[in-house]
Amino acid sequence: MVLTNGKYFEDWSQGPYMGRNWTGKFQIQLSNESGEVTSALDLNGFSDIVFNSFFNIEFDDYNGDGNVDFTIGQYGSSNGNVFILFTLDKTGRIEVLPIKGYSEIFVSDTERYSTRLPKNKLGFSRTYYDNSIGKIVKQTFFWNGKEFISDS
Repeated sequence: MVLTNGKYFEDWSQGPYMGRNWTGKFQIQLSNESGEVTSALDLNGFSDIVFNSFFNIEFDDYNGDGNVDFTIGQYGSSNGNVFILFTLDKTGRIEVLPIKGYSEIFVSDTERYSTRLPKNKLGFSRTYYDNSIGKIVKQTFFWNGKEFISDS
C-alpha cells in the first residue's frame, strides 16, 4: 500500500481511528527485487481511505485459478469491516475480482484491513451480523468462471 495523495496525523481520542492515521488516496503496488513498481492499481473502491495501523495482507486462491487473491478492507462499523477482493494474475497485474451485485462485502469478526475468507471448493463465504434481523448471517459465493455469485 502506498499513500499517493493525503496526510498522516495522530488522533488519541477513543474511537475506531484512535492512533496513527494515514488518510487519502492509496495505490496497491507490486515491486520487483530492485524496487521498481511492476504493477499498480488505484484503490478507488472506498470513498475515504484510512489506515490506522500496519497490517499483513492475507493471501489465498478463492476461485481456484492458481492466482494469488487477497482482500483489502476498511472500517465498516462496530459490527464489521468492508472488503474488496483482488487478484494478482500470472502476468503480475493486480485486478479486482468481481462479486455480482457487490462493490464490496461486509464481514464481521475479522481483521480490519485484510482478512482470509473461509473457503469452500468453489469459492468463499462470509459471516456478518445483520442489525435488521438481529442475527449472524452466513453467505456463500461461488465462482462461475468470470465472477463470484451468491448462493442466496
